[in-house]
Amino acid sequence: MGADLREARLKASLSLASVADVLGSWPNRISELQRGLLYDTDLALRYEAMLGGGDPATSEAKNVA
Repeated sequence: MGADLREARLKASLSLASVADVLGSWPNRISELQRGLLYDTDLALRYEAMLGGGDPATSEAKNVA
C-alpha cells in the first residue's frame, strides 16, 4: 500500500511536506508509511482519500500543490 501511495503522490506532483501539512503529520511519518516502516491505518486511509482514492466526502484535499 505504501508504495502505491508514493507513486500516486509523485504522479500528482506533491511533495512529502505538502502531503504532511494537509494531513497534519510530519514528512518523515509520511515517508515511513510509504516505505512500510510505519503501520498507521488512519493516516494511510486519510492519505489515500486525499489523493483521490477514497470517499470524496472524507477527503481532506484534492488539489494540493
